[in-house]
Amino acid sequence: TASLLPFARSLAEFWEFYHENAGSSAARAALAVRDLIGWSTFMREMVESSRRVPLSPAEAYAHGAYLTLLDGLGLGLGMPVEAARQIKTKCLEFLHQQLPEKEHGTLAFAAAPEGSMEQEFDIDAGGYFGSPPFKIPCGKYETKRGGFALSAPSTKKNAARIMRAMQLSKPILLEGSPGVGKTSIISALAAASGHKLVRLNLSEQTDMMDLLGADLPAAGGAAGEVVW
Repeated sequence: TASLLPFARSLAEFWEFYHENAGSSAARAALAVRDLIGWSTFMREMVESSRRVPLSPAEAYAHGAYLTLLDGLGLGLGMPVEAARQIKTKCLEFLHQQLPEKEHGTLAFAAAPEGSMEQEFDIDAGGYFGSPPFKIPCGKYETKRGGFALSAPSTKKNAARIMRAMQLSKPILLEGSPGVGKTSIISALAAASGHKLVRLNLSEQTDMMDLLGADLPAAGGAAGEVVW
């Protein structure tokens, strides 16, 4: 639509800025052409869709930046934490320059998408699950609630990011230590929205596999003594 046309230039300028600042580091791989396509597709979905509470073009641009790049910057690239933090800071400064001053608050909402969600997770009259502006179609199975509090602060934050990512038909990678609740939150969202969850375990011994190659405190050893 006409309201999104100015952001085509913004996307191109951000692409150029990012690759100039990423240099030859591993960070360059974090923003490919397919990511820009996903970013623009997300914006179109969120601005034009008639089945959601639409976002303004600036809001969609900010949320798209976090969805496609900022939330996962540094993951799986072997980047030092400090290097990822510095690049992220530069990106945010550039995004502030791109957006009008009155729209700067959209970046804060995009960083914490649960703040943009107007209601608790629920099913609306049209058969969509979630909370405006992020909703997904309900499945054909019986919906089940209980046993997992999606309204808890940390859970709602993670669920909001997942729901935002689900506005695109693309795979989603969740990063986190074993036991933090990645599988649980996906299971809860599937049950609450009436979808059948198919789980494929590549390793039933996730915790054990993560410990292989790590140094552990020596049994009966002195303070600070570790073994492989």
